[in-house]
Amino acid sequence: MKGLRALSPIALPWIFAISLTGCDQDNSSTAQKTKPTMELSHSAAGHQSQTLETRIGKLTFTHDFENGYPVEETRQKLFDEIDFQRACQAYIWGIPIVSFAQWQYEHENVFKAKSGDIVFYPDYKSKLGLLTANTTTPYALSFINLSETGPIVVEMPEGEVRGAMHNMWQIAIAGLTVPGKYLFHAPGTSAPDGVDAGYKVFEATTNSMFFGVRLMSTEEDERARVLNAIQ
Repeated sequence: MKGLRALSPIALPWIFAISLTGCDQDNSSTAQKTKPTMELSHSAAGHQSQTLETRIGKLTFTHDFENGYPVEETRQKLFDEIDFQRACQAYIWGIPIVSFAQWQYEHENVFKAKSGDIVFYPDYKSKLGLLTANTTTPYALSFINLSETGPIVVEMPEGEVRGAMHNMWQIAIAGLTVPGKYLFHAPGTSAPDGVDAGYKVFEATTNSMFFGVRLMSTEEDERARVLNAIQ
């Protein structure tokens, strides 16, 4: 398979560029350290080569960087750096769905909540595990697995609420601020026949969904009324 990993001179500037940066986007404190330095040398056969000092170490090219090829050791080092960069990107790419999947697991196994059960987070202490929750607003949160429940209807009452239904990639499917009946069905399926025109119908983009609303009223009794009226 090594023959399939030949580095093209066209690709070298891009590959060299990633060798100067890592997953950390703030390189200001190391800018002087990562600035490449160059040295020229000659092989026993009299051919000139060029070596660049980079963040990942020395990279040596036949002739020079613009016109040569990476020597075998440099070639392997660049492929290792590509693997590292792709691993970083895969990790970042997966964070939204992995974190929601872990939260859903805790929802079902720690709180013993079933699909569609709402967990109420009223205060600072109850929200310590939520990375982006504010400290003062009560939250009502749930996970719904459409592969278990089939199509579901969420009825939002009149009241001061802010929130949405999200897919497991943390992308909104529908805002839930406006009072009304919201019908959600699984991806690749059709809405049930005979749905009343008054329903807002949405096809989910993942089988599981995250329901999250904030209760905005400053009156505790009003917050309780709104929470109890969500169906």
